[in-house]
Amino acid sequence: MVQIPDDKLKEILAKDGAVSEKDFDAVTKDAKRMGQSVADVLVSRNFIKSGYYNGLLAKYFGVEPANLSSQPIDEAALRLLSEDLARQKRLVAFAK
Repeated sequence: MVQIPDDKLKEILAKDGAVSEKDFDAVTKDAKRMGQSVADVLVSRNFIKSGYYNGLLAKYFGVEPANLSSQPIDEAALRLLSEDLARQKRLVAFAK
């Protein structure tokens, strides 16, 4: 999964007032112990919502978020990638 580096994520969340530095540091320790990403633990513990994190990802990487729930997916585009490759790379082709 694409991630924002932990130090940058900590800076962004502290600036937004979404997570305190103390809470972020505690979550970081737990994430390492559990072998999970910091973002996944933050979401699973309801410090942040997944939609909020997706918005941060889009902003950090300078891309527009894709809302696929409101768009029909082209069957031909969907079949451009094999299922194995799509699962391995976590990709979905939804348009040509």
